[in-house]
Amino acid sequence: LPADASSSVLLLRAVPDAAIVIYGKKVSERSDEAVSLDVSPGTKKVLFQHPNLGSKQFTVTLRPRETKRMTCYFEAKANVTVSGGALWAFIVRNGVTTEETTPKALILPPGRHRIGVSKVGYEVVEGEKIVLVEPSLQPKEFQLAFTLKKQ
Repeated sequence: LPADASSSVLLLRAVPDAAIVIYGKKVSERSDEAVSLDVSPGTKKVLFQHPNLGSKQFTVTLRPRETKRMTCYFEAKANVTVSGGALWAFIVRNGVTTEETTPKALILPPGRHRIGVSKVGYEVVEGEKIVLVEPSLQPKEFQLAFTLKKQ
């Protein structure tokens, strides 16, 4: 859209980078850098499309000469820690023990995740924790603290 005295500005970005669609038209294939668009004031639908992590649409309303920044975060961070006598434990993802150990910051894609820990000779007091991740306009960070008790 051509800029005029009453036009507004949308600054759009996706993390990780993704395609951006507005007015039903793709305005960016990869938005690892912010995309700046001059648009007419009013309500717009902005669609963020990631090839592996899915799509998420948001609605934004702009007043004349207003600038709005929208960043779509597809993934979330989960900080996994243990306490109670053990310094570390193996991380369990969706029932499968991994080679990853605590403390660790996991990057989780959209979906439902069962996260736990496991260490020989220790019992996990809390059991597994469920983390639901969906694309959001705010970065998401989960603190997953587990207590290990010597058996």
